[in-house]
Amino acid sequence: MPLLCIIFGSRSDIKFAQEAKLKDLLQALRLNKPACEISILSAHRHNGQLPGYLLDKLSQGALVFIGAAGMAAHLPGIIAACTSALVPVFGVPLPCSEFPNAEDAMLSMVRMPSGTPVMVAGVGKSGLVNAVVAAAQIIALTHEEVREALLEYRRTKTPPPEIDIEV
Repeated sequence: MPLLCIIFGSRSDIKFAQEAKLKDLLQALRLNKPACEISILSAHRHNGQLPGYLLDKLSQGALVFIGAAGMAAHLPGIIAACTSALVPVFGVPLPCSEFPNAEDAMLSMVRMPSGTPVMVAGVGKSGLVNAVVAAAQIIALTHEEVREALLEYRRTKTPPPEIDIEV
């Protein structure tokens, strides 16, 4: 039963997962298989399969969805619409050769109609990391093992400040 479903719009988008060291991040947050499922389903090329997949994962208890896509990135919006906005959906705009800053994908994700939210966590590799960490924060509300892993992740990523005070 996946708690988190990450969906990439294209096989070519997997390079961002590799750059973000997604496998290591999911393992550190205790969201590796079966707690997380990663799929490739295009909003445009797999539109017949996508709604059924989403409803199946929702019925299995998925708590958060992440849609990562470039170009005309309708994937997160379709995820939000198909799940009736019952669970949080994060969008990650991915750069492509035509739009290296992912402007087109970002606009597709942030211009959602009211009542069908998609949270955009950032662009590219850092956006993917932020989306996974935010998803872990949500899952940690009801799953103690993810909460403990998230606290440990925070400790390793954010060392205490060095304060040098002369008296």
